[in-house]
Amino acid sequence: MNKVYTLHDAVAKFVESGDCICFGGFTTNRKPYAAVGEILRQGQTDFTVWAGPAGGDWDMMIGEGRVKAYINCYTANSGYTNVSRRFRAAIEKGELTYEDYSQDVLMLQLHAASLGLPFLPVRLMQGSGLEQYWGISEEVRKTLEKVDDKKLVRVENPFNPGEQVIAVPVPKLDTAIIHVQKASPDGTCIIEGDEFHDVDIAVAARKVIVTCEDLVSDEYIRRDPTLTRIFGECVSAVVHCPYGAWPSQCYNYYDNDSHALKEYDKASKYQDAEDAKAQLAKAAAKAEKAAAAKPEDEIVIVSIGELGPWGSGRTRFEAELGIHSDGSVDLSAGAVLELAWNMGLVEWQDSPKPGWYDTDGNLVPEEDIAERYHDEVVARSGIRPFDEGMGNDYKDGTDEEEAEVFLDHDVTFSVPTREIAEEYVKLDEAHTSFAADAESGEWNVTRHAGSMIRVPRRAAMTRTVGGQFPKGFDPVKWGIPASMVGDVDKIALWNIVTTVDAYLSAGFTPTEILEAVHPSMVASTPGRMVI
Repeated sequence: MNKVYTLHDAVAKFVESGDCICFGGFTTNRKPYAAVGEILRQGQTDFTVWAGPAGGDWDMMIGEGRVKAYINCYTANSGYTNVSRRFRAAIEKGELTYEDYSQDVLMLQLHAASLGLPFLPVRLMQGSGLEQYWGISEEVRKTLEKVDDKKLVRVENPFNPGEQVIAVPVPKLDTAIIHVQKASPDGTCIIEGDEFHDVDIAVAARKVIVTCEDLVSDEYIRRDPTLTRIFGECVSAVVHCPYGAWPSQCYNYYDNDSHALKEYDKASKYQDAEDAKAQLAKAAAKAEKAAAAKPEDEIVIVSIGELGPWGSGRTRFEAELGIHSDGSVDLSAGAVLELAWNMGLVEWQDSPKPGWYDTDGNLVPEEDIAERYHDEVVARSGIRPFDEGMGNDYKDGTDEEEAEVFLDHDVTFSVPTREIAEEYVKLDEAHTSFAADAESGEWNVTRHAGSMIRVPRRAAMTRTVGGQFPKGFDPVKWGIPASMVGDVDKIALWNIVTTVDAYLSAGFTPTEILEAVHPSMVASTPGRMVI
């Protein structure tokens, strides 16, 4: 069936106002910008959006007021605008009905949609603000036809009574728009590079528009069926649209247009010409005021919270100054105590006598802590053999698992006897053949393309030493609820710890800082928090 349309006709026929809709691609990768422009020209509006990792595509739709409800994990032109400007402005002004899920949960929701699941159980987001705070209230949700009444529900695991998981809704997509490298007239698509969530939404949506760089023949598609990613049965319309993802990148065809994305960043700062004039005047007034300010009248608060192989910024500083060429490390009594406390080697107790106690409940005189624990905290810190995850537990192929892999080309190998060759054939008769090798006297076995083989999932590591967090470091000691530790990603936990450390080092309580500094003005990077 020939499903080829012009872009105008495809959008006019398959994109309707009020649709629940999703675009393919990922921030600045294979975004269907040509289709977005056509929707803006034609005027369809009131979309309920499951955006996935979005960029300028949905930023433009939001800026033009075409979005009724927006369900998303983040919206950014990565490397050009960290948070897309029209999206951010709409959020700050309270003009966008918005709900946020974590990226992993949202991508799983789109996958669940392709499977036709009624809901999706997840362990993610538990104990975080994403669970506790809703962007769209239950009251508002009931007024939105294509938004579920609840963001999530805690449910009991039926296979493990007493354990709770989070059940999240699954989108019911009306329309998906995807840009691909190659498509045939019947809608069969080849995606080169990462597929992102494109296959999932193509399967899930009732209507699917595909724009493509190259419109290829059915015969071309049949040359190598293993390259097919989206089957024609899923696709409603195919549009031959070279550079349809510009200014985002399209793998193997073109890279991001940096100039265009930078220009969009500038233009998207303003709603329209009048808004640009007003904001530029405001910025000029602010600059004039700043020029007149005296540095001695300014107050600057700087504090750093850090976590690395030598613990906090304080203990790292001491370790770096105290490392000798023979590998020994000088640490002050305070640094040894901080590391020992973080590692769970000592704990402060008020009774029976205030002081530091070891793991056996014995009081340790403060003057003895440095000598007693110095060597142990040094051994648990810095660059050292891996404790878990890689290195020793993988060494020499131990704990090895096998993965199933399907060959994309013929593979031939030799065996000494016909009997062995026949045994290989029995394993997969449809994809295996053998023949005698007159020259060597052995037998050549050929596993043909499409044959399944098993390969090691894990291999022995050549490196078993590296920098790691100090062994035994416990987020609970920093005030993180124990209930959160098992449900929240470790990196996220340590980001919270470094934030707490930065607050404490600044000499202010979080409440005091939040009264003067909005959270959006605080920068955070993995392992370090800077105020």
